[in-house]
Amino acid sequence: MATVESYEIHYWPIHGRSDVSRMLLEAAGKPYKNVFIGSAEWATLKKQQRFGHTPWLVVKYTDGTSKTLWEQLAIDVYLAETFGFMPSTEAGEDEAFSRAFCVAHHTSWLELSDKFGVAMGLPTLEERREQINKLRNDVAPLHMSFHEKILAESKGPFYYGEKPTLPDFMALSTYLRMEELLGECSHEQFPNLLKLNEAVLKVPHVADYVQKRRDFGVIRFDKDQLKGVPAKQ
Repeated sequence: MATVESYEIHYWPIHGRSDVSRMLLEAAGKPYKNVFIGSAEWATLKKQQRFGHTPWLVVKYTDGTSKTLWEQLAIDVYLAETFGFMPSTEAGEDEAFSRAFCVAHHTSWLELSDKFGVAMGLPTLEERREQINKLRNDVAPLHMSFHEKILAESKGPFYYGEKPTLPDFMALSTYLRMEELLGECSHEQFPNLLKLNEAVLKVPHVADYVQKRRDFGVIRFDKDQLKGVPAKQ
């Protein structure tokens, strides 16, 4: 029976919606390749994709075959399930509910992360500034307060005690994105979120990825324009 040989992540040369997928692959120590999409080829590639957008994951097998999976959430859940980054269940426990409950924490962070992406894509500086200020002052603190309470009930630094699971990686990814847009975030109100981020960075290979392989040197966030611009600009 053919086994998985390696993975390919097809996405723009940014962390964005493939950040957590890469973190999971790094944490699991699995070989993968970034296949970057260029704007010139996107019009053609878009028509070839199942849903017409990015990212997608190619799973390559030892017999030369491959399978493709689209949509960030589906990719993240697949990788988390494959590599054991889902909560453990006891005998007789509703396993499907347990996994769905875990994914709910992940999608909560994903929704917040997407709001920052939408804000950066607004057409005018005034609109971007207004929306990012709203996220900074209202939306993000409220969101983080809910997760702070959830983590206070955990018996460890992660959502599921001492075991890192899918939402832990999504929380770190979103937090890093907020720091890029808003500057260094205060930890005073959210000590449990700080502990979570520090714990995820101690998962093998994650800190190394964040420091050395997360930024591809193509796009940078311009704090004056409040949007992504070419790194060489």
